[in-house]
Amino acid sequence: MLPPTIGPNGADWAFRPCCAPTPLSITRMSQRRFGQRAAIPQDPPREVEMDQNPLRTTMMALIYPAVHGAGLVWLVSKWVEIGSPIAVATEPRSYLALWLILFFGVSYIVINAAPPEKYTWEAFTLDFLEIILVFLCFAALGYVKPGPPSFSWAFGLLAIVPIVQSLWNHAMGRTRLWKLSIVTTAVCLSVAFSTKNCTGPVYVGIIVLYILLIHYFTKKRYVEA
Repeated sequence: MLPPTIGPNGADWAFRPCCAPTPLSITRMSQRRFGQRAAIPQDPPREVEMDQNPLRTTMMALIYPAVHGAGLVWLVSKWVEIGSPIAVATEPRSYLALWLILFFGVSYIVINAAPPEKYTWEAFTLDFLEIILVFLCFAALGYVKPGPPSFSWAFGLLAIVPIVQSLWNHAMGRTRLWKLSIVTTAVCLSVAFSTKNCTGPVYVGIIVLYILLIHYFTKKRYVEA
């Protein structure tokens, strides 16, 4: 016969063999029986990193969406005003306005991919200048105020945008693509000075602008580190 064993509360656990279940083992057995598991400590949830750059937040969350939405409204409103799909399809300013909206979308993607800490007052000012130029292009095309489009003014203003974009890339320390900017500016200036007597150069210029925009987006997407 084994000697009595004194439990933790002073209870007499007499004749307990050496292999008898202990309170801890009973608890574990009950956990396995009823499917209960001991709580596993987990790492505290990580806080979501917020954009702490107020300039970038203002541009990305307020100014860019407002101007982009306004451009879409102007374009759709003009299409509704024209009424005929054939007239819309044969109007060159519709394609140029759509190009401006797509360019604005590409600029938004480029800003979103840039490091927030590098977005300074210089980059903000260049972005704001670019927005003003795009707004003036819409005005020259007759979207802001009803009137006939002036492709000379539209392409003349648009010629400044690629230079501003390259300066922005320089301010952000990113790939500047000066050659592409110079080619785009040259195309815009060529169209601006050759649209007085015919609209043929306008269509050619718009097609070239779409090709250059696709090339620019591809470069910024795959060249940037």
